[in-house]
Amino acid sequence: MTVKIFNFFKRRKAPAGDVSEDVFKKKYQSFKKLLDANNAALEIMSRLETVSEGEFVFDMEYIRSKSEAVLTKCREVVTALNVLSNNRYAALVPIYEEIKTHIEHEVAARSPAAKEALVLPLSQVDRRFLLEVGGKNANLGEIKNRLQLPTPDGFVLTAEAYRQVLAE
Repeated sequence: MTVKIFNFFKRRKAPAGDVSEDVFKKKYQSFKKLLDANNAALEIMSRLETVSEGEFVFDMEYIRSKSEAVLTKCREVVTALNVLSNNRYAALVPIYEEIKTHIEHEVAARSPAAKEALVLPLSQVDRRFLLEVGGKNANLGEIKNRLQLPTPDGFVLTAEAYRQVLAE
């Protein structure tokens, strides 16, 4: 048993000469790419989370561009991980593609009737209107309409209304 443990930790001979240095450089570059892409993806997701809390006005184009950016960075992570591990994680590629397709479908489907509305009654608002009314109003609509908790009647101004006010 002890011999097996020692054999496990025994140094394996590296390929001779420049080959091992080239391999090391390639793996190091892949590791750096993996870290950079991962950090960039996390930063973009953090911005999206901040925006979804309702503190900022944004439109669907913003969501589309950030979704594309996150997907690109995630693809870079998967690619770098496979280079780093000699394709040990090749199974991540179809999983990534499936997630990408799902996200693209969700982003494309987010076009409720409120796109051009300026004011909506709270009774019509729920989480599907997150992009049009912001996080706080969408949550308030969820509380009123889905959870049926006592909530005052009211209305919400959409992001389109805000954009028009700023344009004038």
